[in-house]
Amino acid sequence: MFLSPFLRYCLDMVRIGAEAWRAVIDHCLSAAPEEACGILLGRREGGGVVVLDAAACRNAHPGDRRKHFLIDPEQQLAIQRAAREAGLEILGFYHSHLNGSAQLSEEDRRQAHPSVSNVIFAFRDGKFVEARSWRIGGDGAAAEEAIVVEGVTAAPRAASENADGC
Repeated sequence: MFLSPFLRYCLDMVRIGAEAWRAVIDHCLSAAPEEACGILLGRREGGGVVVLDAAACRNAHPGDRRKHFLIDPEQQLAIQRAAREAGLEILGFYHSHLNGSAQLSEEDRRQAHPSVSNVIFAFRDGKFVEARSWRIGGDGAAAEEAIVVEGVTAAPRAASENADGC
């Protein structure tokens, strides 16, 4: 089936509720100077996903957590169980970059969970800069997804410090 580039763009979209968005931003700021990480929970609707909640996780990376992250596996399992009981599913994962860029690094690509949204929140000097979402295919290729923050961004685009309400 052929999809126009615009329709494909609209289908590859992550909608994030304003409360979940604010919870992630607050978590990332409070975790600095270490990278923050967490799980995005919600429901699939249409061709995209709607994030209703964000579960902050402990960065369990054994090395330099200022540049690396690892979601605590036990915490991830507990969140997955609680989400299932609440009728939600894991739609993706997030982490922060403190260098001002939400670009997917090679390490991010290797560690990314396939077929779910992998959202990177970038900060510089303690201020939010941008967020970008990536979906990794089975072949390892990364495709960027548009982010819409409910009640904040009016149209599908990368969420940034220039977006309304940020």
